[in-house]
Amino acid sequence: MYNGPRESGRTEPGTVSGRSLLDTLGQVYLEMGERSRAEEIWAEMRGRAARANDPNLIVSSLRTEVTIATLDGHLEEAVVVGEQVKIRGEELGIPSTANALEILSTSYARLHLGRLEESVDGARSLLQRSPTKSASRLQTWLEGVSLAIAGRTAEAFKISREFSAKGNHGDPEDETGLAALEFMLDLAVLVDDRQTVEVLYPRLAVLDNVTWVGLFGQPVHRILGDAAALLGDHGAARAHYLKSLELTGKMRFRPEIALTRLQVAELLLEHYPDERPEALEHMDFAIGELRDMKMSPP
Repeated sequence: MYNGPRESGRTEPGTVSGRSLLDTLGQVYLEMGERSRAEEIWAEMRGRAARANDPNLIVSSLRTEVTIATLDGHLEEAVVVGEQVKIRGEELGIPSTANALEILSTSYARLHLGRLEESVDGARSLLQRSPTKSASRLQTWLEGVSLAIAGRTAEAFKISREFSAKGNHGDPEDETGLAALEFMLDLAVLVDDRQTVEVLYPRLAVLDNVTWVGLFGQPVHRILGDAAALLGDHGAARAHYLKSLELTGKMRFRPEIALTRLQVAELLLEHYPDERPEALEHMDFAIGELRDMKMSPP
């Protein structure tokens, strides 16, 4: 994931592009489902930041607080802490790094709180500061998702097709990164772009057997479930959702647990009528959680 450009003369030993090695290590443990270990590492990083007065370490450690708030479903708090990342970075003389970290760390919360314009504006700002492929894909995805949520489905569908047309993604030798493919698949599912889903789903379905955390730290398995459901493979969709619940349960990723259980409920209600009681249990849980977290899911 893109972490922002280095600030000339401000990147201290022990950091990579403004991101602490401890931060990265903690993220690895989180993606393995070992959240407690991740939090221990991040706590150590915050202690080092306080002692060393390292600008990059300070900002990076503050960003981990955004991650924890997001995992716990405190999305409004995540946005507030993210804004502090930006403010502290400006105070410490690393505004570009801090701005990038703030945008990337809060995009998930802003999107699911329904603060779509803020999400898109942030991605545009990131692209202006650092015109990379990663930033461009983030902007395209957020714009497409925002249009779809706003009911402008034709425009969103067009973005999806143009997005996926930038490469021969059905070719086994295609070198497009997994994160970019996940962006494309997620948007294609949202706008019912079956042609794109049919190309991308087989490429990404192999990730169901591994721990792969892509979009803003969320596991790919829920998106794979959505894709399989769109293509009519309900058994595969259910299996993907179960994998999502297993991993997000280990991560204690409250928003993703709620979103996955909502998808499970819809799948069971539509295609497994004999399991209606279980479906309603998932539905009641998901609705209560989404309401409590003030989430507006795409």
